[in-house]
Amino acid sequence: MVRDIRPPARPRVALLGQFGIGNLGNEASLDAMLDVLGEDAELVIVTEKPDVVRRDRGISTVSVTDPHAVRGGWRGAWGKLRDLVWAWRRVGEVDAVVVPGTGLLEGAAIRATAIPLTLAWYGVAARCRHRPFHLVSIGVDDGGSRLTRALFGAVLRFATSVTVRDRGSAEHVARLAGARPPVVPDLVLSGKPLGARGDAGGWTVALGVIDTNGTGTVEASWDRDDYLGRICLVARRLEEAGTTVLVVGGAGLDDTIAEEVVARVDRAAVVRAPADTLDELAEWFAGCRVVVAARYHNLVTAVRAGLPVVSLGYARKQQWLVDDLGAPERAHDVAGFDPDLVAEQVLEMLREGNAWHSAHTDTVRWTGRARALLEAQADDLRRDLGLSRYPTQLETKR
Repeated sequence: MVRDIRPPARPRVALLGQFGIGNLGNEASLDAMLDVLGEDAELVIVTEKPDVVRRDRGISTVSVTDPHAVRGGWRGAWGKLRDLVWAWRRVGEVDAVVVPGTGLLEGAAIRATAIPLTLAWYGVAARCRHRPFHLVSIGVDDGGSRLTRALFGAVLRFATSVTVRDRGSAEHVARLAGARPPVVPDLVLSGKPLGARGDAGGWTVALGVIDTNGTGTVEASWDRDDYLGRICLVARRLEEAGTTVLVVGGAGLDDTIAEEVVARVDRAAVVRAPADTLDELAEWFAGCRVVVAARYHNLVTAVRAGLPVVSLGYARKQQWLVDDLGAPERAHDVAGFDPDLVAEQVLEMLREGNAWHSAHTDTVRWTGRARALLEAQADDLRRDLGLSRYPTQLETKR
């Protein structure tokens, strides 16, 4: 008698998120989850841009909503019901659904009938079809309409497990769903620590910029021309002090404003530093001594590199992270920051040089604790999915 020695079937896991839209942070969060699951699971990416993700990554993908449903007008309501049927079928095709990081539950300036309702449909389908539904190191706020908040609360209650990336998100979950989840920092911090080399030839600063055109989200809530004028003043102040300024973005839509800053300042030491991934961004950061970050994941990447940061944030998540690092005075509102104050904070850290790094070992310790929490979370997730213990790819990357 011939025994069947075929290996057991791998669990089929759906990774749900806004991937393929040009946001470097979202792609890095997906990369981190792919590292956690490796080849031990059969993966399908559920996203609004399935063709882009399939083309770029060669992974099985499916649309997060019914691509044939009518959108807009009175028939749009029927389209939303079709999305529920679509989510029901997609969840039935997998063994588990995982939302890997990102800020899908940040509701400011997001229509309740967009991603909040879609997430609720997947939560309903997962609960009714008895599929695990994990929200992993996510960002959460209680912004948006009353309906948005109600939908987010439902998603959180439907979830099998929830971890959040900061204390602020934990407080919002407590208000939305009556439970306080564990805080496990951003998934991007699970990557290999980035050793900042600095610039042997002089001062170099990465200046992060963010565009506001046509996003339809919180990033569009301030005056673009006013912001452009302020960020150019920062660049000029730094250049006049003898600093090389690398102008960086954090998403594809930031390219235009980055080029505008370089053109308007028009100084040889203010240059464009393009990057299509966070790894490429990290390579630019490796030659810097300070990072001025606008996008959240630019801030996270700088922290991962052990670099001092100044945040020009558009949401509370940036403030929360800088607070955790013990430097709340270096968190500014992107809509109304003082260019002179920002430039002076950067120059002060440049002047302190190695003394700053010696005095701020707490940042390194915080990052080490974050990585330990992320490894434990990876073990828990793999165990729930029926996979072997996490082989700690985090260790192999060190």
